[in-house]
Amino acid sequence: MIKTTMENTLFLQSDVKNPFEIYSRMLADTPIFWDEQNNLWAVYSYAACAYLLNHRAVEIPAQNALQNGKLNHHAATLVENLARIANPPRHSMLKEVAALVFEAMQPADTAELLDILIGNRRSEIDWVSDVCKNLPVLSLLRGFGFSDSDCEEITPQIEPLTKILLPIKTDEQIASINESIGRVYHAVAEHLESRNFLINSDTLKSLNEDEIRAALVSNLIGLLIQSYDAGRGLLSNSLRQLLLRKPNKKSDYIRRFVIETVRYDPPVHNTRRILVEDVAVGKSEMKKGQQILLVLAAANRDFQKFNRPTQFDIARTNNLESLTFGAGEHACLAKHFSINLTVNVLTYLLEIFPQIRLLENKVTYEPLINIRLPERMRLFLK
Repeated sequence: MIKTTMENTLFLQSDVKNPFEIYSRMLADTPIFWDEQNNLWAVYSYAACAYLLNHRAVEIPAQNALQNGKLNHHAATLVENLARIANPPRHSMLKEVAALVFEAMQPADTAELLDILIGNRRSEIDWVSDVCKNLPVLSLLRGFGFSDSDCEEITPQIEPLTKILLPIKTDEQIASINESIGRVYHAVAEHLESRNFLINSDTLKSLNEDEIRAALVSNLIGLLIQSYDAGRGLLSNSLRQLLLRKPNKKSDYIRRFVIETVRYDPPVHNTRRILVEDVAVGKSEMKKGQQILLVLAAANRDFQKFNRPTQFDIARTNNLESLTFGAGEHACLAKHFSINLTVNVLTYLLEIFPQIRLLENKVTYEPLINIRLPERMRLFLK
């Protein structure tokens, strides 16, 4: 088990009952901390996290697996074209591709998808495995017009593909990525070709047809990958927070509730960056080549940014300023999609199942460092 001491800033979320106690201590004692054991800067304060997320000298770490030639052709193509992990100058072009792809999506019928996933069950379900691991991806695929057979083919392959965003991967993760990417890449490429999906943009005039196709396919897959963890985490955390309190069916209440959950109980707890130049943050002199752990969940509870940050308050005036989905050029494109999907889902559940309740209060979390995701949530539906 990884020790969660002040000297070691990296820990598995499965090993920690309440990471916010650690974050609170670090915010009070050392909001910018040099972790000698892990050879990185851990940044907890809102101001420092926001500053570094927007700094031109702070970039996404390189993909070691790609450099070592372990990823197969389709996986390597995905890495080379994903806006989420690209750095300047290529990032701006790929981000435009990803944004234009997202704009082409039509809203899916959330109620219909929930009816399919929940089925005729009106008693007990596992909210995480039955719904949350499927709904965000299915919503996107349906929104892009994929067939039912394509949805059945692609959806189970997205979970292993989320590991492609990790800068350092185990051989087991690489093997899983290589096994899953082929089926997904071919299905997405064929679908886009059948729809004659083209983007007219001055930014893309320098690319040939193959390069544009690779960028389109990769970033649609990237949207599926990004929505998977963020979407299921927000769906789980928002519903749990709602059921621990007295639910209100009004849509404006639910939207404000979800936005506060994004701040108070986010799925994403930290993200990594690397310095390409020396950067000074307050009294801390960060050097070129050093890594940074931006603890976004701690920044969301910084008392210098949020009034009474440890209290869940949907009336807070600056809830939308949380850093859960990042900031600057690499802010998550799936932010509004994830929030809107969660609002629609909670509204549906309270309407259809007015007596919905949790069957257990204890929550265990997956053994991940950067994301806090419940392993299961048993619900009674009635």
